[in-house]
Amino acid sequence: MADCALALGNIFLAAQSLGLGSCYINQLHWLRYDPDIRAYLLEMGIPKEHTICSSAAIGYIREASPAPARKQGTINIIQ
Repeated sequence: MADCALALGNIFLAAQSLGLGSCYINQLHWLRYDPDIRAYLLEMGIPKEHTICSSAAIGYIREASPAPARKQGTINIIQ
């Protein structure tokens, strides 16, 4: 699972460099045994013995959203 997360991190960086947006999707990992979802994954060529760790949505950004305001005092630096 860690390898998949790291690979997706690189995919997200590549998408950003191309002006694309991305979103981490973890639901497939938890829903991988649902019969309807498994049937769809089989249609997509993913064998039933494979595990889905995570997935991503990549696409064009309609409009950029601003970063949320920082909450002051929420970070504690321990030395």
